[in-house]
Amino acid sequence: MRFALDLDGVFADFTSAYAAVIRELSGRDIPPNEPNEWDWLSRYGVTPAEEAAAWRIIHAEPTFWLHLRPMAGAVEALKQLRLLDPFQSCVHFVTNRPKHPAVQHLTEEWLGTHGYPHARVILACQKGLIAKLLKVDVFADDRPSNCQDVLDSSPATTVCLVARPWNRDAQAQWASTPDSVEEPTVRVIDDIWGTVKELAA
Repeated sequence: MRFALDLDGVFADFTSAYAAVIRELSGRDIPPNEPNEWDWLSRYGVTPAEEAAAWRIIHAEPTFWLHLRPMAGAVEALKQLRLLDPFQSCVHFVTNRPKHPAVQHLTEEWLGTHGYPHARVILACQKGLIAKLLKVDVFADDRPSNCQDVLDSSPATTVCLVARPWNRDAQAQWASTPDSVEEPTVRVIDDIWGTVKELAA
C-alpha cells in the first residue's frame, strides 16, 4: 500500500511555534494552548500585515522547521511507520511548507531525528493532485480542505481526517455521514499509527 501523510498538525506542532513568532512580533497575548478553530489568529486581532511579517521571519530562518515539537504520540508513530516501510517505498510525507531546498532538507532531518530517517518528503499545496499522481491508497491530514481535495481528485484513496480541536466542525460533518452513502467519504481518526496498521494489514 502507498500512504501520503501530512506533517504539520499531524506529526509536528507547527501552531505553537507559529504562535510564538506572532507573540514575539506583535506583543499580543496569545495563549500557548491548542486553538479550537482554524481562524484562531483573528480572534486575537492578528492582522494580515503581522502574519506576513511572521512568514518573512520564518523564510529568513528556515531552521524554524527543525525545532518544531512533535505532537503527542508522534515519535512512536513515526518509529512504527518506519518499521512498516523499511525500504522507504510506500510512505510519503506531503506538506504545504515553503518550496525551498533548505526547508526540504530540514524537514527530512526533523523526521530522522524523531524516528523516520531517509523519509520521502514532498512539498506541495495541491494534495489531491499528488494523491492522484502517486496512486495513493491512504491519505491523512488535519486540514479538512485538503481531505476534500483528495476525496474529489482521487476517489480510490481512503481519506482520513486526523481529529484535532481546530477541525471539530468537519469531524462532526463527516462522522454524521450515513454508512449507506455510496460515494467516498472521509474517515475521522484519532490514532494515525493504529489506522495505518489496520489499513495495511
